[in-house]
Amino acid sequence: MQQIPYKTHTEREIMYPMKKFLSFMLVLVMLFSLMGTAAFAEGNYDGKTVIMYTGNVRGNLDIYAKIAAAKKAYEAAGADVILADAGNFMQGSAAVNSDRGLSAYHLMDSVGYDVAAMGLAEFGYADATTGYLYHGNYTRYYTQAQLQNGAQAETYKQNYSGTVTAELAAKEAASFKTVSANVKAAETKSAIYAFEPTAMVTTKSGFKIGFYGVTDPSVAENVQDGFLASIADPTAMTVEGADLTVCLSNAALSGEGYGDILIEAKTGDATVAGAYLVDNETKAVTKLDLNLDETDADVAAQVEKIKAAAGKVIGKSDVILNGADSVGWNNETNLGDLVTDALAWYAKEYIDGIDHALPIVAIQNGGNCDNFIYTGDITETDLLKALPFSPMGVGVLVVTGDELLETLEAATQCESCPGFAQVSGIQYTLNTAKSFDAGKAYGKYYEADSIQRVTINSINGQAFDPNAKYALVCDNFLLNGNDTYYTLKAAKEADGAVYINNGNGVKTRDIVAMYIEQVLGGTIDKRYASAQDRITIKNTIDLPFTDIADTHWAYSYISRVYNAGLMVGESDTIFAPNQTLSRAMLASILYRMANEPDVTDSSSFSDVSAGQWYTNAVIWAEKNGIVVGCGDGTFQPNAPVTRAQVAVMLYGYTAFAGKDVTAHTDLSAFHDAGQIPSWALTEMQWANAEQLILGRDGKLLAPNDNTTRAEMSSILNGYLDL
Repeated sequence: MQQIPYKTHTEREIMYPMKKFLSFMLVLVMLFSLMGTAAFAEGNYDGKTVIMYTGNVRGNLDIYAKIAAAKKAYEAAGADVILADAGNFMQGSAAVNSDRGLSAYHLMDSVGYDVAAMGLAEFGYADATTGYLYHGNYTRYYTQAQLQNGAQAETYKQNYSGTVTAELAAKEAASFKTVSANVKAAETKSAIYAFEPTAMVTTKSGFKIGFYGVTDPSVAENVQDGFLASIADPTAMTVEGADLTVCLSNAALSGEGYGDILIEAKTGDATVAGAYLVDNETKAVTKLDLNLDETDADVAAQVEKIKAAAGKVIGKSDVILNGADSVGWNNETNLGDLVTDALAWYAKEYIDGIDHALPIVAIQNGGNCDNFIYTGDITETDLLKALPFSPMGVGVLVVTGDELLETLEAATQCESCPGFAQVSGIQYTLNTAKSFDAGKAYGKYYEADSIQRVTINSINGQAFDPNAKYALVCDNFLLNGNDTYYTLKAAKEADGAVYINNGNGVKTRDIVAMYIEQVLGGTIDKRYASAQDRITIKNTIDLPFTDIADTHWAYSYISRVYNAGLMVGESDTIFAPNQTLSRAMLASILYRMANEPDVTDSSSFSDVSAGQWYTNAVIWAEKNGIVVGCGDGTFQPNAPVTRAQVAVMLYGYTAFAGKDVTAHTDLSAFHDAGQIPSWALTEMQWANAEQLILGRDGKLLAPNDNTTRAEMSSILNGYLDL
């Protein structure tokens, strides 16, 4: 006799409290309690339905073998078993991501799921598919429509212009239904988005359970433009004709009324699994404490096969390749070099129709090229971790030099940007001291109104020509304008555009695997031990000052504050780095940092008269508590500002701006700590803790020394980085 997978049953009736059945339920609970963990005799669950559920599985495939065992045990005891998932089952582990969720669907079908809600993970491949499988030269897209009702269904081939055409081939679909009540698909993409708002499941006894799905609205941020007509905030609903309504949610819900049973697996939370016992006659619902100690051998074997496929060795590496977000989103990486070299090679060798008279170059965005590849064997799983996305295959687009330059400029618009361009065949310089000239917004990114930050130094070792044409190979995700790559989308859609789609859907990581095998002989060798100096990062700006050489210790600091408009020269050609900074100068710097708000008041300081270059700055600083004067009714605008006074005024500005000023350092280790004025002690402790004012020669704070203009540029650089 098969053991029923339960530990205890609660005596609390959750839904449909009916007084005439109270005694019945209490007796049932008592019976359960008395039986402990002993097995029920066959037939004890006749007329009962067990609703088992999972949520946020996210590639944790082992749970399916446990769910399958529990399901069989309940069925053996006479129960109708309904299996439901609250969403987020298509991504999360290398084994599932490797085929973009198709293995998860197959497992859920084997286990016997009846219904699943659509979560963030089901929409997170950017091209709005639920999964695909390579077959010959086609990428087969499996839609929610194909995964319903166990029927034979058409497969679809998605071409990269966005149209959907039916293929003659058929694929047996999964049997469970997919639901989301608050998501509406774009009509033109209905072949891809073919799920329903609700689903009805009827038990053997005729008891009808209605399901609806609630999808986290943040999914809209993870789906490519044009695939969703709308996504609404969650609302409660009922399923017409259902004896019992179940809400499957991966959103953060508030309020009541979300079904007779609410099953939640909020996006970002841990995996959930559980069960409810429903009396088909009385509609009484009891929460079960689901026991998942047993595993189903057949499903477990499927899981191991999936894991093994993702762990196939495709080569080895003699070096560590680092593409981690913290590096690859703002710097050249050796992983980026490898990937883009592979793309350029693949385009030359395998993509027909390219004019080989054109220089071939490659770009891979840092967001689709991250994590590490370590020394030793490289598996498909390792490549998947290093190249987690690349959903649309690669293509080649002929662009002008100007378009290529604007593409690189836009890719640098954020301090750490997933669009950051790793390159092959291109050498360029990024000057981070210059600001991105943000123009029209699209999504969370911006077009570039002018080229400020990027200079292309050479193309395949030859001089860059903004008017020349170049064959650019990269992921179709970028060619469709995603991340920061609006320039490529516009170029691709322009009249007369030359765009060559790879056509066989080969992913970037597959191309990298081919490159390792065919070009590198199976081993990533020392040539990729470090980044290959294709991208130069500098943080300086050409200055108009004749008294600041580029070898000056403060050159980069002065460049940054000058470019930001915070400090100006003493004349058009003189910066005077060693000149003492005055109190009026510092007030003016802080006033500029605040974007020079209007000033209508007059100053209370006797030595700050109207019409001076510093008047408005001092009035503004006084009114906002940033300066208090010298105690005798004067401000002394031309007096040198000491290091302690700098700390006080910066502290005051920071507090005025509503920022945290609680940082604190014990200054007793400095030999001259006793020289810090009492009125500046807290502020000096804060400035040292924030690494703004450090010791001279390690042991001297020099709080009463005057501050030079060069020193102030260094302090401001530290402040801008807070």
